[in-house]
Amino acid sequence: HGARALSWSAARLTDVNPAENPRPWEPATDDDAWAWARAQPAPEPEPGGADRVVAVVVAHNGAQWLGRTLVSLARLRQRPGRLIAVDAGSTDDTRALLQRALDEHIIDAVVDGHAEQGFGANVALALAHEAKHVPDAAPAPEWLWLLHDDLEARRSALSALLRAADPPQGPAPAVLLPKLLELVEVAAGKRRLTDSERQWCVAELTGVLADWNPLPRPQEAHD
Repeated sequence: HGARALSWSAARLTDVNPAENPRPWEPATDDDAWAWARAQPAPEPEPGGADRVVAVVVAHNGAQWLGRTLVSLARLRQRPGRLIAVDAGSTDDTRALLQRALDEHIIDAVVDGHAEQGFGANVALALAHEAKHVPDAAPAPEWLWLLHDDLEARRSALSALLRAADPPQGPAPAVLLPKLLELVEVAAGKRRLTDSERQWCVAELTGVLADWNPLPRPQEAHD
């Protein structure tokens, strides 16, 4: 009786069209009753604007993680219009990995950075390079996507960022970034995310997506 009552309840909840079920007093089969639970939601349409994103990956002695980063960027469902990598004076195999990614058209350019300078200064070098070498047919950038050498982006990462950048209500954000819970100490006093933490942080929003318009010109940032 319990199973029959459960089917009856579900049948009554799902009988919204009498024309399709002229005998609603007859309990539906278990398969019909739970069809809603097996239904797959329709995929969201991909947001526009990916071709107006300039992504910058800054790498410094990150060969241990960089391969996974580059593979994840190659598998993105939506790719940025331009993807520039900066080698900030690496002494390991970072440059070789970036060159291979360039040869395989995963990234669009490799820029020589400086180990003694910070992340922002190396990003400025990438923007200065982009200003000089951007193809004439490339659309004007609207977003800057900042990435590091030790992240692993989901295939939906850029799509999620662009969707969040265009909310259905309220003002559009100028900066989007993931929430980091905790960093861990590793060798040489440097701080890296563990694999489990990195997976959590990268869940949907990967890196930092910043509105291109408020940014200073590359030469001003460099100065």
